Amino acid sequence: MEVNVKLEITAEEFFDAIGEALVYDIQQATGKHVRAKNIKRGMSYTKKANKRQSYQVTITEYDYPKCYSSRIDSSGGSNMMSYTVEPLEDGIGVSYREELIKSNGKSGDSGFSGLFAKTAGVRRTKKRLLDIQTYVRNKRVEAEKAASEDGDDKHGEAADN
Repeated sequence: MEVNVKLEITAEEFFDAIGEALVYDIQQATGKHVRAKNIKRGMSYTKKANKRQSYQVTITEYDYPKCYSSRIDSSGGSNMMSYTVEPLEDGIGVSYREELIKSNGKSGDSGFSGLFAKTAGVRRTKKRLLDIQTYVRNKRVEAEKAASEDGDDKHGEAADN
């Protein structure tokens, strides 16, 4: 499956959001605190899906702010996913790719059920990417408010003196 979406945020903002999500995921899975700037290719961690199932997440590429790829291995197979970011005049182009390889070596995208899953996956992925854009824009607004409040406080202090 491949999804291409144009977002009206910067590549750095997109990767900062991806980094935050990775830091949270790693912390939830391992209990260890990792900084986004320390994420790199080759890092891996184990996540528990439930009491009996777990899967191994391996970061296969991390080139801030251009590309992030990972491989998720479980008893059912491997899921490869990647985000590639391309700067545009008024935002960024994000290409998301995902491929499932079942433990029997076959691609998970075959047959009628694969087609249905692919269609639903495209919709979910587009929504997830647009959610990242919304998250980044909200953070931007919060940062602008905080900066203007700091500016107002300084003017008030100067007037008081």
